[in-house]
Amino acid sequence: MNTFREFKSLDSEVWRIRLDESDAFLMIKNEKRRSELTDYPWFSEHEASLFESKENVIQVSYLVTPDVRLSPEHLAEVFEVVEQLLHHVAQASCDIILTPHTFPSESDRLDYIRKMCAGDADAYNDLTQ
Repeated sequence: MNTFREFKSLDSEVWRIRLDESDAFLMIKNEKRRSELTDYPWFSEHEASLFESKENVIQVSYLVTPDVRLSPEHLAEVFEVVEQLLHHVAQASCDIILTPHTFPSESDRLDYIRKMCAGDADAYNDLTQ
């Protein structure tokens, strides 16, 4: 997996992940808020009872098209990449949440990225051009 930063602002980054036959994107967004139990809707009742809020939440969206197989092994490899990209973050005080999203087409995926970076749209309009 090779990574290429496509965009950076104060609150977000977009990285292109070069896979064997296609590309995926990581969209990293600093939420600048405390983590909440609602950030983890997949937690079991037991996990929810052990939840401890941290000072900050960093949302990482893994954006793929249907040709990328989202196996547990693949997602673990992606999370390792995320940890390398965010090694400078005080992980003891931040929750890093990785969520995969599958889009039917490349254009749908790029539209989503532009929408999520709306505050930075002028700087981001040149992605993939």
